Amino acid sequence: MAKNVLGDSKFSRFTKLNSDETSSLSPLVTLEVETKGACALQCHQDASCKVIAVGPATKFGVSCSLYSKYREIEGHIIYTDNTYFAKVASDCSDEPGYNGLMKISPPGFNGAPVTVWCSFGWTYIQRRTGPELNFDRTWDEYRAGFGFNQGDHWVGNELVHAITYGKSYRLKVRLDSYNNNTYYITYDDFYLESEDQNYALNLDPNTFVGSIGDSFAPNVGQPFTTLDRNNAGNSCVGTALGGWWYIGCGYVMLTARYPDDPYCASIPLKCFKYSGITNNNCDTGCLLRGSVMMIKPV
Repeated sequence: MAKNVLGDSKFSRFTKLNSDETSSLSPLVTLEVETKGACALQCHQDASCKVIAVGPATKFGVSCSLYSKYREIEGHIIYTDNTYFAKVASDCSDEPGYNGLMKISPPGFNGAPVTVWCSFGWTYIQRRTGPELNFDRTWDEYRAGFGFNQGDHWVGNELVHAITYGKSYRLKVRLDSYNNNTYYITYDDFYLESEDQNYALNLDPNTFVGSIGDSFAPNVGQPFTTLDRNNAGNSCVGTALGGWWYIGCGYVMLTARYPDDPYCASIPLKCFKYSGITNNNCDTGCLLRGSVMMIKPV
């Protein structure tokens, strides 16, 4: 969970901001309170409050300013002796009107708050637009996440498990094909099992919505596999070169070799693909130029 920066377990869901993340807007209100925890309580009781600024201690307590900013922003320190704390979101749905970077820490998540890309309530968990980012990574890297959250990345299996497990989430996938078409598909009841269960994939194929075929259904229940932890019982990860919920080398693999790899010219089966595109004039073996996986509560 988020680090307890305010000295009271009731207010652990705040994270300290750096000076270049603070707001230059006017506060909603400024008042004197006894402690930092009391300032956090004021913020919790005001739904529009997203950030607090706590001044230095005096014999009367501390200065407490409430702000409506939630996310990382560029700006400057309003008062140089203030310390800023942001209320940490559970996921991007906490601010459905925002598009950009935001720190989140879902309940039960044991790491520090993670900066993710938000798009109007959707939390990005994977984005791939080219060959630059290497997806041939270890189990630990896929667990923690890698890449650049404003660009291509994998957000991290442990974070996705914490966001989705025991809850009702929708998975939405954008697929950009090599014949310059873009498709969207969605599934409900998406979640990942725990690491003890190898982050097995769960979603309900009966809720599939899309203009192309359903290629995720065969992967339901499959454990996650990486180059150093083969839970699939086959050799596909060694040739596709990307962590995934493998069921053979078929159907859908959004982390496999990028199509500019010479290997893909002869064996496209083991490259970046979504086989459900075959019913929509698929070319180059159903290979993809890009993909985005995003989630949102139903």
